[in-house]
Amino acid sequence: MAIHFLNIKTFSKGRGAHATRAAAYRAGERIRDERTNEVYNFSSREDVVHKEFVLPSQLASSADVDWALDRFTLWNAAEHTGRRLNPRVAREDCAAA
Repeated sequence: MAIHFLNIKTFSKGRGAHATRAAAYRAGERIRDERTNEVYNFSSREDVVHKEFVLPSQLASSADVDWALDRFTLWNAAEHTGRRLNPRVAREDCAAA
């Protein structure tokens, strides 16, 4: 019998979390947060084996979603969303069986 596990982590501005920092760390890249003007540089990470963007097939060839293929633009757009004091700007899930 398999036991399934799902862990969901949320990134909320109210807790001081930054989606831009998390994205820079996971991708091993350098991303500047436009809101705070902080630069998160994890380009020296050598353990990032693969990184890619996955879009729905209907949108993959569309020119108006090019912004979603750029990490800087995508995660800064996520940081600018939400009108509440502590919006959840990103989620990360990890499933295991």
